[in-house]
Amino acid sequence: MVSIVTEALCSSQNGVAPGLRRFRCPQCHTSYTEAHKPTLDGAYVSQERSVLALRLMVEGNSLRSTERITGLDINTLMKILVKAGEKCEKLMGKLIVNVPVKDLRFAYYNFCRIHKTLRVTPAMEAGIANHIWELAELLA
Repeated sequence: MVSIVTEALCSSQNGVAPGLRRFRCPQCHTSYTEAHKPTLDGAYVSQERSVLALRLMVEGNSLRSTERITGLDINTLMKILVKAGEKCEKLMGKLIVNVPVKDLRFAYYNFCRIHKTLRVTPAMEAGIANHIWELAELLA
């Protein structure tokens, strides 16, 4: 007969993963972890750590340096990055219509982005534009 295991009867053991407790029933010796849900499509990573990892990668950190800073596995980082990219693609598909992506990237590069060596946009350097365009101006 299987006995019902309750937290009141069970003693806590060392954590399986950070933030999760593990229990063992003194009667039937069954061990289990407390209930938890995946936060990012199958990854059991906190929202804060996922956001930190994305911020680091967007700022230009490599996967390995992000792995060292956050303590997340490189495969988990790849899953987070792929999922964020898919969601961004879905959002941009709704917001920007009838504009090919290559044209948009070209326009952003030349009209909105200040370059280190020029200290202005390429369009301003060439005399095509007289100010740095905002993204709203580009999409209007």
